[in-house]
Amino acid sequence: METTKIAQSGLTQTNEFIDNNRIKIEEFMLNMPSQVHNPQHYNTGSIEAILYLEDNMPLDAFIGYLEGSVKKYLHRWRYKNNPVQDLEKAMWYNARLVWKLKGNMLKDYLDD
Repeated sequence: METTKIAQSGLTQTNEFIDNNRIKIEEFMLNMPSQVHNPQHYNTGSIEAILYLEDNMPLDAFIGYLEGSVKKYLHRWRYKNNPVQDLEKAMWYNARLVWKLKGNMLKDYLDD
């Protein structure tokens, strides 16, 4: 579908923008609206959900979770009342995935 190509193109452009402009991915994620990068309902315990998952999952499982989240938000944005927010969430999870891959230097993972 054309809309899916547009959304995927947006993620590619986001990654290129981050790389070409040397913007820290953490800053990119934090500059997203608060409902995207830090939703209140994910912070009700003593640790944010994403940090708990990262701490308690093997690396390849956490990377799969991030990739799946990107795909989930790209799939469902057109069916939501606030489609832009879901596209922003897809961008956030994609940025987190890039950050994780760069930070962990997953040469073996990427060579598979």
